[in-house]
Amino acid sequence: MTKINENKVGQAWLKYMYYVISGGSVIADDKEPIIEHDAAFIILNCDDSHDAIIDKYGDNEAIKKYSEKMYAMEIMPEFGSAYGSRLFSYGENINQIEKAKRLLRSKPERKSVSMVLLKPDEDMTDKMPRVPCLTELMLRLRDQKLVMTAIFRSQNAYKSYANFMSLRKMHMEIASDLQVGMGKLEIFARVPHIYKSDVEKAQDILAEYGYETADVLQQFEQFELRDAA
Repeated sequence: MTKINENKVGQAWLKYMYYVISGGSVIADDKEPIIEHDAAFIILNCDDSHDAIIDKYGDNEAIKKYSEKMYAMEIMPEFGSAYGSRLFSYGENINQIEKAKRLLRSKPERKSVSMVLLKPDEDMTDKMPRVPCLTELMLRLRDQKLVMTAIFRSQNAYKSYANFMSLRKMHMEIASDLQVGMGKLEIFARVPHIYKSDVEKAQDILAEYGYETADVLQQFEQFELRDAA
């Protein structure tokens, strides 16, 4: 497992993609082959100022869609899932976000405020088009600052900046409601990966910032030859 600790989303994103590409292994996936690596733990400190890397390479439409996914009450076809219905209306219409805020208001030192997004009765069947990648959100207050922790069963590192920014948006809203400052955003990704179709684009971005990577596409070609044999 690797640990990435950065102030800005853009720098964390570069290190995250480099980690996956430089040491990952190629395997089959539903849509196309991916390169995946061991788990990653990313810490984003509170710096929401101008981010030149995201300004240059971030896809504003992707950022918008990932943010909508956090609040969506119906499955979004482009993702095959939605988080809003699980955060704001879980099970018997439990609003987990509001419940979490009430718990922190009543006892700020709590370390047990956890919101689950998995539904075993649905997700472990063919009923769901896709099991949600985000499986748990945790909140804690320390030194009058809100710390958010997000657990992903799997995460596309190439698009991860959009995940980070959508989480920060929700993080900021909850902190504002609680009238506290912004603490760290912690992200744990169990299976970080990049799709074959995104690898070359990721390598071009990394090269601009001095990250040298091997010929990963050759690994994909060798994998596909073995798979076809």
